[in-house]
Amino acid sequence: RVSNTVLRSLQVGGSAVYVGGGVDLLSSAVVLNGVSLEASGGPTASAMHVASSSRLSLRSHSVFSVTNVSVVSSGGGIVLGERLAVFDSVLRFVGVEGSVASSLVRCDGGAVGPGGWLDLRDVWAVGEASSVASLSGVTLSGGTVSIARCVATSATLVSGPTITSGVVSVQCNRAGGRVLQSSGDYLLAGLPSVSVVPCDGCAAALACFDALTASFSDCVCSCRTGGVG
Repeated sequence: RVSNTVLRSLQVGGSAVYVGGGVDLLSSAVVLNGVSLEASGGPTASAMHVASSSRLSLRSHSVFSVTNVSVVSSGGGIVLGERLAVFDSVLRFVGVEGSVASSLVRCDGGAVGPGGWLDLRDVWAVGEASSVASLSGVTLSGGTVSIARCVATSATLVSGPTITSGVVSVQCNRAGGRVLQSSGDYLLAGLPSVSVVPCDGCAAALACFDALTASFSDCVCSCRTGGVG
């Protein structure tokens, strides 16, 4: 767990957080909360960088959580590499705001599989041509992606993922100064297949980790044994 600190890189092409070896979480958690990530080493710098040859794997009720994080980068934002694997686990970005040259969150390869949940909530990409996320290399195969109350300065909210099975649920997002309300709006913003939840609505797919949820009622998730939150 890393909390309430500033991580900074001034090196050309450097990263405030760099992952050069594989990360395999099994019933484990990594939490970055209240952290400022700063990288000023030119267009090849990034706030967080998982090397393309490195694996970021979450399995068996693991959590990789990035919350209340500020990103300032002259290049990329949070780069998750090409070997992402999320199965029966949660990868979440909540309350993340950043000014970057392209996408605030980027993943160039991997899968969100059965029981996996990629949660993007209150993620604001405020750079001139920034999107919230580029997931064009990610395959959704039995998992869930939720995107709620996110803002992109550019007309693209999120690009990708490729869907073989699973659901992308969206709620109350903005891109290019517009509130996205219909599936047609989301298509223009980079997401061809979505389940739209009204801004004043609620849905289990936006709020609950299914594997540890017993029930969902009155917009509240009730946990199974072993669940928290």
